[in-house]
Amino acid sequence: MRRRDGDLRLAGWAPGTVALLLGLPLLLGLFLGGSARADDYEPIWARAFGDDALESVNGVAIDPLGRAVIAGHFAGTIDFGGGAHVSAGSYDVFVAKFNADGSLLWSRTFGSDGYQVAMDVACDPDGSVYVTGYFENSIDFGGSTLVSSGGYDIFVAKLDPYNGSHYWSRGYGSTDSQVGAAIAADANKVYVAGYFRNRVDFGGGPLVSAGSADAFLVQFDNGNGIELWSLGFGDASPQYARGVALHPTGKVAITGSAVGTIDFGGGPLISAGDADVFVAKFNSFGYHEWSDLFGDASYEEGTDIAFRPYYEFLVITGSFYGSISFGGGTLVSAGDLDAFLAELDTIGDHLWSRSCAGTQTVSASGLAVGSYGQVALTGYFEGSADFGGGPLAAGGDVKSSLRPTIRTACTRAARPTGTPPIRRAMTSSSTTRTRSTWAAGSADRSTSATGR
Repeated sequence: MRRRDGDLRLAGWAPGTVALLLGLPLLLGLFLGGSARADDYEPIWARAFGDDALESVNGVAIDPLGRAVIAGHFAGTIDFGGGAHVSAGSYDVFVAKFNADGSLLWSRTFGSDGYQVAMDVACDPDGSVYVTGYFENSIDFGGSTLVSSGGYDIFVAKLDPYNGSHYWSRGYGSTDSQVGAAIAADANKVYVAGYFRNRVDFGGGPLVSAGSADAFLVQFDNGNGIELWSLGFGDASPQYARGVALHPTGKVAITGSAVGTIDFGGGPLISAGDADVFVAKFNSFGYHEWSDLFGDASYEEGTDIAFRPYYEFLVITGSFYGSISFGGGTLVSAGDLDAFLAELDTIGDHLWSRSCAGTQTVSASGLAVGSYGQVALTGYFEGSADFGGGPLAAGGDVKSSLRPTIRTACTRAARPTGTPPIRRAMTSSSTTRTRSTWAAGSADRSTSATGR
């Protein structure tokens, strides 16, 4: 889910269809200081795509002209309005772009035998489209064919804003699996966050996993896809980066989950038991500013993150069992998986935090922040859940939360008056980075490179 001005765009999946609801003025989520109901708003337009196989939208981006881009994966056949696309194997990547009125601009699919999955998509100020995810066997975005080194490899590709044609594409991997989970772009740079096993080399030297999956953050030049720096984080336990946010000043932040010990450059942070939520903030050169872990002995994970438009405040979302505190009061789950939403200031201090529970699972997967500071949240729930507008009942095992989501009726932890969380790691811009590589050279914008 991504924002543009006061409108929010939402996409999701259901068996046999991809659903896309666009131009919903502040339809979903948490309305800070307000009492608007989602039922008061109507979609400007809505689309559904797919056949009886499984299709999924995993990322949505909005270009400067308000045109929506979606990316994900599909099996079987899918038609976005310009003709049918047929998958070449188990899952293929799709990218489609729509005008502000919902009419199709273009759609493209990419794949081969096996699994090719787009996890996220972004647009830069010129409207160019960037997509990341993972693939096995091979994938061709229109340049040279990218070939997997074994398992799943990361792909990053830049596409033309007007027709989806290839600018550049790169693949990265080793004999184990690597995943590009989130992507963000500005006028000059592209950032990708995700996780890898074994090792991965983005062009400036290998990042080597300390054992299980490690998290990574990498910065590329958006003109040619050359790596500028990359950072790897983790120990012998698993760590996963799942969300990335980019501020107009060039600051970048990531969220995800970590078990064991993780050091983002400000000193080691140790999880309380099972996976904890992590948040880490860096400047545009990859230097650590602050990082923190949140959670108890149960499982917690961060799934998405966004900056406030005019501040360096961070809004994060995810899910948790047990209890979690972001520095205010402790949020306690109702027994099953619950969703959380929290805001931290420029140095990671708690501003507010909320949880929302149901009779069974309530899972948050994406968020967006409007230009006036409104926060919207999406995900899914089982059983029933009350987000402030009355109980909602799921229609089956899992139901996408396309009705009002977390609002003022959810449990809220007040802003604290004491000291900040004790596990925070903070450094100045002169601190040595945990892992940084700088690449030299250039690549023609019309060609692909494997990046290995």
